Amino acid sequence: MTPAEVNVILDKALDMTNQMLIFAREENWVEVAKLEGERQKSLMDGLANADIEKSAEIGKKVQQIVEVDREMQELLVKARDDIRDEIIQLNKDKGAVKAYQEK
Repeated sequence: MTPAEVNVILDKALDMTNQMLIFAREENWVEVAKLEGERQKSLMDGLANADIEKSAEIGKKVQQIVEVDREMQELLVKARDDIRDEIIQLNKDKGAVKAYQEK
């Protein structure tokens, strides 16, 4: 695979990554997961046997994907923590209701 073909694959992956970030900001995790699967398959299939020459452009695109992924990971961790906190609060509320009913 030529560096030009690699660039096309990376451009597509970067577009998908940016769309994933948009969905993550909207907390649309189903779409994030769907695009992640498509992106991973595209990258694996397209780059598995690629003869990638050292290229500043290719490195820059890979770095952009990594940076957007990092921001998306922060959103995922926050969403996970928010859900955990909600579950903890629900369990406390449930315990309080049960204690009240037992009186």
